[in-house]
Amino acid sequence: MLTSLLAVLFAAYVLQSIFSWFQLKRVYSLIDTVKKKHKGENCHLVTGSGRKAFFVIKKGVFMILVVDFDGNVVDYYDMEGYSVFITPKQNSDYIGMPLDEVRKRLTKSSYLAAFDIAAGQLDYLREAADAAPHSSACAQ
Repeated sequence: MLTSLLAVLFAAYVLQSIFSWFQLKRVYSLIDTVKKKHKGENCHLVTGSGRKAFFVIKKGVFMILVVDFDGNVVDYYDMEGYSVFITPKQNSDYIGMPLDEVRKRLTKSSYLAAFDIAAGQLDYLREAADAAPHSSACAQ
């Protein structure tokens, strides 16, 4: 009985790992596509993920932002859900908006957490760009 239960748990763990690998492959492929799409533009690509509670079952959020040097969103993708079958989708509602306006429109705490992580990366990239003004490509 115990051996069967452990075998089922191990099989579930292996399947979860395999499906997670496929999901990461899809996300990284999208990031590469977005980088190529905006290559040569004066912008930064940043990502963020957010989930407020660790052990509580809540939807996770992953966000990809492409922001120009003026602080306007050039491209926006997000994914939200419980399972490994979720894929990132483009949300054109935020494209062209300043970052402050995007933050005001985000209402869920998990989206705000992901946005804050991405904005933190953006602040770091801006500081690095100020230190070395010759690096100004989106494919970072």
